[in-house]
Amino acid sequence: MEKKFFSAVLILLILFCVSDFNSLAASYPDTVRVGLNYGSDAVSSVQVNAEKGLNIGYYGNNTFTLLYQHNSNKPVIIRKDGYFIRTENGIAEYSPTEGIPSAGQAMGPWHLKIGGTVADYDTAKSIAETYNKSGIITYVAYDGGWQVWAGFYPDKKSAENDIPVVRERLGVADISVLPETSKRLVIYDSAFNVILLYGGENGYLQVHPKPENNPYILTVNGKRYRNYIEIRRYTDSDLTLINILNIEEYLYGVVPSEIEADAPIEAIKAQAVAARTYTYQNIGKYEKWGFDLTDTVSSQVYNGYDAERPATNRAVDETRGQKIMYNASWPRFSTLPQAEV
Repeated sequence: MEKKFFSAVLILLILFCVSDFNSLAASYPDTVRVGLNYGSDAVSSVQVNAEKGLNIGYYGNNTFTLLYQHNSNKPVIIRKDGYFIRTENGIAEYSPTEGIPSAGQAMGPWHLKIGGTVADYDTAKSIAETYNKSGIITYVAYDGGWQVWAGFYPDKKSAENDIPVVRERLGVADISVLPETSKRLVIYDSAFNVILLYGGENGYLQVHPKPENNPYILTVNGKRYRNYIEIRRYTDSDLTLINILNIEEYLYGVVPSEIEADAPIEAIKAQAVAARTYTYQNIGKYEKWGFDLTDTVSSQVYNGYDAERPATNRAVDETRGQKIMYNASWPRFSTLPQAEV
């Protein structure tokens, strides 16, 4: 009886040379960008925490710029600056075309900028705290520089109508309206107090575990991942979440999702080599979304830190750098010979 032979990995290991190709190592990237949420699966907000705290900043011009250090294991909530309603149960998004919900505090993406740019976060926070004593609730913002903003207005008219009141109470003449933008993000603490509004023009927001975290992991919407995440807002989309990490550590979360951890160690090693090969073959596949691979069967299943097992981590470590190649080229999985059994 003729059947298709599905164990492509084993055929490749028999037919082709498996090598670490150290001489070509410089051409291989060290990191991979994995899409956790994107497109129709994008989210309007994300909750992040790490045992020893977080560093929050933006990545632009090939540099990470720290904006805020979160020195607690309690989560921060990052949401798009959009249309939300706040109730005693939390914050939920609403559509402005359907009207403002009757229950709760409505929040929108229009703001008032009060004064100019100041030196740093602490200066902006001190100014905001002084303003708040006058009954005008203000927030620290970063939009090309440190600023102080007021209000989460649902539209331009509401923001403009509030300018005379703000001027009178604060004694500040320089007040301008900031319109809605598809790039802005709001960062809260676990009690839904605003930590920071980020304008989004300088680069993509990233959340890193602080260096003292060991292991170096963070929790994203209840699931643990190594290294750090990047948060992107695209026009007409919710938040795209990307886990950026070393390729070998990425494989720690892939291999046990593709093969049983109690399988023979040589079989697990074969799976590790195949997974590594697939990863390098597909770097940049989802470049338009800002990442390389998804965490689903659309690429290869990746379940992060919680999926890791000692046996599969060992297999990744013992095959470190090994890929399947033929005449220094990637094999064509779609043209593998079929075996009869």
